[in-house]
Amino acid sequence: MIPPVVSSRAATHRWFAARGETDWPRSWASEALHTIFPILLVLDWIFVDDRSPLPWRRLWAVLPYPVLWLGVVLVRGATDGWVPYGFLLPERGAVSLATHAAGLLLALLVSGALVWALSRTRARRRVPAVRRSPTRIGA
Repeated sequence: MIPPVVSSRAATHRWFAARGETDWPRSWASEALHTIFPILLVLDWIFVDDRSPLPWRRLWAVLPYPVLWLGVVLVRGATDGWVPYGFLLPERGAVSLATHAAGLLLALLVSGALVWALSRTRARRRVPAVRRSPTRIGA
């Protein structure tokens, strides 16, 4: 009997090898991050109906992590030359980096706005929004 870990690893290797991928562990992670997780996220938003509408004033909350991630990636690219995506290579110049960074953050903000808007669809209105009363300091 072949242990499940070995057989799933072999199956994963065969799947990526059939697609011409030679660096399959990294390819698998990229496939999961850029294809599988987004599909699962959309399915979750379609079929799980337990969320209240998101307040528009909190849309900014989608930005801190990506801004921090982008900063770390750009510092690392400048110090040791490694970046996860070719369009973030420092050799491409400051204008290219700034344009791509702005485009990424704008795309993320638009995606966040889409999620915020989806939270207001008719199916989502069944869940009442949690209303909090103002808390008095010292009470």
